[in-house]
Amino acid sequence: MTFKMDIKSVEKLENSKMRIERVDISNKEKTFSIKEALVQSEINYVFLTPEYLRVIRDTYSYRVFYLTCFRNGDLCGIVSFYEKPGLLKKNVLVSVPGGFWSTDRLSEKILIDKLNEIADNYDLGGPYFGDLFRPLYSLTNPIVMYRSFMQLPENKESLMGLYAKSIRRNIRAAKKHGLKVMESNELGDFYKVWSQRMRDLGTPVIPSAFFMNMKRVFKDDMALLLVKKEGKCIGGVVLLQFNNVVMDPYVGCLSETFKYCPNPLRYHEMLSWALDRGYEYFDLGRSQPSSGNERFKLRFGAKLKPLYSYSPDRLHINSPLRKISTSCWKRLPLFMANYLGPKIRRYVPFG
Repeated sequence: MTFKMDIKSVEKLENSKMRIERVDISNKEKTFSIKEALVQSEINYVFLTPEYLRVIRDTYSYRVFYLTCFRNGDLCGIVSFYEKPGLLKKNVLVSVPGGFWSTDRLSEKILIDKLNEIADNYDLGGPYFGDLFRPLYSLTNPIVMYRSFMQLPENKESLMGLYAKSIRRNIRAAKKHGLKVMESNELGDFYKVWSQRMRDLGTPVIPSAFFMNMKRVFKDDMALLLVKKEGKCIGGVVLLQFNNVVMDPYVGCLSETFKYCPNPLRYHEMLSWALDRGYEYFDLGRSQPSSGNERFKLRFGAKLKPLYSYSPDRLHINSPLRKISTSCWKRLPLFMANYLGPKIRRYVPFG
């Protein structure tokens, strides 16, 4: 990966007062000050906080690199990367989703140079960048996907007005079927349902320790909502909160319960949950382009925002190898998928 700059830009870089620091993400005082700087910079993406990288580190014992870049005392860049083990080749330096942020070309260059230096020092492949909010000046041909993002209205009545008629109808149907959504601490119930849903989708599951670590690290900034029918958990969603945004990175309902319309009710209740607590925005996450999941989110009033990734070894969604592996995984017995999934996920980038 190369970066070209003209002489004037280089001179400007040399004259600018920049300071890069590798942050100890276990240092609570330091991470608190970084989060304050993120808020002041109007950055509201929870994956960019030190806490998320800490959850990944504590779950898999990865070597992690959280770098900050300040110019004249102002935050101008953040890097959140980890060393992903290679399955058949050397380890790779990979970002968390959205784990590279900079304010301009100068801060981008100095941070990319630092990442290249880290990769060379530790003999790593990469660096690879995933789900960035804007394209990088220095790299070309990104993989572009889209996340669904919505601004929350002032009240629940206005919230219902954002939905398509089919969504409102399905919410009423779910309530008639006796479905209820409630806040809970029952991570075990959620994981049991979520892991089955991941198997059904053909995706290796993250270990349950990941969610336990997330609750320990994020504390009150994490919430769990469960969908229940006659007291039995049939679905749920993990919510993470930062600044003025709530997001739902881990969701799922049992496919055999779709006839009861659990997903429309779950979406409505989690949006209402965020609205009741004064949040301004909801990040519904990334979906495959033009997929049913993406169209479903848009029916709630969400808007699409692009995400840019730079990763040569990332399998395209339509690649034959990915389709074959997904199809095979769906056929695994659940106990085998839950046993093998966490072991395989160690070699798969997050996001």
